[in-house]
Amino acid sequence: MQQTRVQILIAALFFTVIAGLLLIRRFDTIPEESVVIVSTSGSDRIVGEKFRRGEFIETKAGEYLAINIGNNIQIGIDERSRLELYRLYKKERKIRFPKGRIIVVNKDRVPLFIETNKTENVLVSGSATLINYDYQQLVTIAPIEGSIQTHIKGMNEYMLIPVPINVNEKDPASYSTTKTDPILGAKKFYEWFYTITPPPNITSAS
Repeated sequence: MQQTRVQILIAALFFTVIAGLLLIRRFDTIPEESVVIVSTSGSDRIVGEKFRRGEFIETKAGEYLAINIGNNIQIGIDERSRLELYRLYKKERKIRFPKGRIIVVNKDRVPLFIETNKTENVLVSGSATLINYDYQQLVTIAPIEGSIQTHIKGMNEYMLIPVPINVNEKDPASYSTTKTDPILGAKKFYEWFYTITPPPNITSAS
């Protein structure tokens, strides 16, 4: 009888712990970085608008947005672009970037993960621009200040990228360096972003 009572108490304690963990997850009590719009152009969105983990941010034709993730990450989003705020934890920040053009500045030593269909990119204490031509299944990854680490899914290789590369996301995935300056493809967008964040020295392909 005593053994049965002990087993019942252990089972009740186990389910209480599980329920508590689920409750914590449900109400997002784990601290997250705040995400807020800090500047707009051609947009009806309001500076100060906030977003939560799991939300998508999408821009229409002629619309630019700049968002802050916490205090040390700023992202400029070009027109006709889309990104997902996948994780916003203080020690784990990840965005998914399915299409368009973004420029990212990470002043923090905590990495920001940027994921496309076939690439996983890590940016620490630097800046980079990514262009996802989703209709061509082609991604351009270009460091601007510092380097960006890239892993192409399906390839057993982790690369520290000092110059712009193009990644072919069709199967089998492949990559090549490019001498095309990605900034020139949307000069107006970058000039707008640099009115918010002063530009660093741009790394160009050799």
